[in-house]
Amino acid sequence: CLSAGSLLNENGTTLPLQELMDFCEKIIPENCFVERCSKGAWAEAEASFKGNDPTKSNQFCFGKQTEKWYQVDYYVSPIDDEAVRGWNGDVDDECPYALHLPEPNRYIPRSLELCPDLPEDAKKGPRIEKPIEPPKLIVNNHATGRLWWRLDDRYALPKATLKFLIRTAKVEHRSTTGLQWEYDALTAMRSNFVTGIFADSLAQETYDADLAGLGWSLSKSSSGYTLSCHGYSDRLSHLALKLLSDFCSDSFIKETHFSSNQDKIVRGLESYFESRRADSLAVYYRDLLLTSRSGGVEENLEYAKGLSMKDIVDHHRSVWTD
Repeated sequence: CLSAGSLLNENGTTLPLQELMDFCEKIIPENCFVERCSKGAWAEAEASFKGNDPTKSNQFCFGKQTEKWYQVDYYVSPIDDEAVRGWNGDVDDECPYALHLPEPNRYIPRSLELCPDLPEDAKKGPRIEKPIEPPKLIVNNHATGRLWWRLDDRYALPKATLKFLIRTAKVEHRSTTGLQWEYDALTAMRSNFVTGIFADSLAQETYDADLAGLGWSLSKSSSGYTLSCHGYSDRLSHLALKLLSDFCSDSFIKETHFSSNQDKIVRGLESYFESRRADSLAVYYRDLLLTSRSGGVEENLEYAKGLSMKDIVDHHRSVWTD
């Protein structure tokens, strides 16, 4: 793949401009390969080539193939002619294969200026040797939360990092008698589903943010959910507000995202012992004996298979009632 970021240091004498133009001329629909990796794509290919045996010769053919080194089966099929015509612009705009330019990216930074609060010597370039100062507590409200802030005066970059900790014991614990909390593996598994479903649900929505140099993640721990955002500071707050508002609502929990995450988690647990190295398994058994409060992979697998989408919706709502 060609990337503009990889060519920033080239000049008129080192950039292979003619070769680059020749390569770009070959990027046409007729030279396109489409890779599909899903159960649905496999089932569709099996139905299309049912009863078709690939040739035993070395010549290329459509149908079921076997990878040379790892002996993995896969299918090769021609791209639909209507799709190629749509990509070439030979159909009307209502055709499902018609291509169009993307919408404006609202996450592209409007300015790459450094923070005006930086001292002049910090704007001249990175100061890696400078000691890192601790963050300052600028908001301390028991009802709404605490806000810590630190000015990055070491790297001289127009970037920032935001982290939000939604502190709640309900992420990995359940309430017992006497208003006490104890670790619960089933509750922790439900929270795993929430983080995975949220990531899948917002993947397409935040694709533009990724192209614009912004990134984010949602994780869970015994302290609660942590939402992290990083990238160019100009539009970072827009992304953070979008993510927070969506996470406060349970509208992101859809059946498709739930099913795909359940399948992913179950397959990961079922193949856990076969896919890990010996040293990783040794660490797993050590932690299971000394520190783990759950029943291990077997218990988590049972919980993952038994969860329903309603369980995840109810769990997400209960977190906000804490």
